[in-house]
Amino acid sequence: MDSLTNICITILRPEEQTFRTVTVIQLTFPDAYRGLVMSERYTFAIGDNFLHQGYLYEGIVYCVVYPEGRPEEEWIEGFYANGRRCEDYIG
Repeated sequence: MDSLTNICITILRPEEQTFRTVTVIQLTFPDAYRGLVMSERYTFAIGDNFLHQGYLYEGIVYCVVYPEGRPEEEWIEGFYANGRRCEDYIG
């Protein structure tokens, strides 16, 4: 994919055969030690670049860690690192 600002993701619902636009949620952890980001699901770091992103659609966020999706607040709270967390909504 290109940069996050150019992402336009659509989800096709087979029963409707129409496209829906989603919002990108980007979590950044600027104070993270070595950029390591953790999740509740795994016992190892899921990233080392200070960020993680997911796609918000109808209140559910989908990502590589939770491909089945999680409610927005649960998804946000499910990722952590040392220091502060910043949330950005794109799209």
